[in-house]
Amino acid sequence: MTSVPTAHFNYREFAPEKRLVAFRQLTSGVYETWSEGAQEDFQAEALGYRVGPLLFNEAQFSPARFRRSREHLSGDGCDLLVLQAQLTGSELLVINGRVLHLLPGNIYLRDWAQPFESKATAMHLHSVLIPRRRLQRASVLTEQNPVLSWPVEEPEGGLLFHLWSELIGRFSHASLRQAVVLSDGFLGFIDGLLESGTTPQDKVLLQSMEQYLQMRLH
Repeated sequence: MTSVPTAHFNYREFAPEKRLVAFRQLTSGVYETWSEGAQEDFQAEALGYRVGPLLFNEAQFSPARFRRSREHLSGDGCDLLVLQAQLTGSELLVINGRVLHLLPGNIYLRDWAQPFESKATAMHLHSVLIPRRRLQRASVLTEQNPVLSWPVEEPEGGLLFHLWSELIGRFSHASLRQAVVLSDGFLGFIDGLLESGTTPQDKVLLQSMEQYLQMRLH
């Protein structure tokens, strides 16, 4: 049985003066990173699962600044969306001349086809790197509207985070084939959320989708 490929980063495995350098090397393909404090005080831990073209990640890090430049948008870089569940900490995001404040308790879908800069407090988050082509309704993200959000305390965000947590919990003992099937269903659920508006009929559909995914998880 082929298991789900995993990768991890733990700042404790590096000398203090090399922690930020190692993290920057690991993430150089998607953004640049600077510590908001002394370089030797930088801390970061991450656990990632690669399921086909999707990269699921859980990370914690100390206050930092990030920049995604036009150089990062070359090749497949322009094709990425990021689903980000902000558990703790906040991020001040500057994109297209707009300033957005990303707060804990929310799930954000971000368009990474545009350069941005951000400043983050100490954070704990879950994220998924998603090729744009994998979401049928990715067109709802535009240059004028590059970030969508769902509060976890609301029904839509709560269902999404519940399924997300269940999915990640299965990766450690699921086969890669099973993980791909479940991840495809997870993306289908996100597409359902991206439908314009949420009517009572939409909520019935979302509940049906959750029940279907729960059955597949078991």
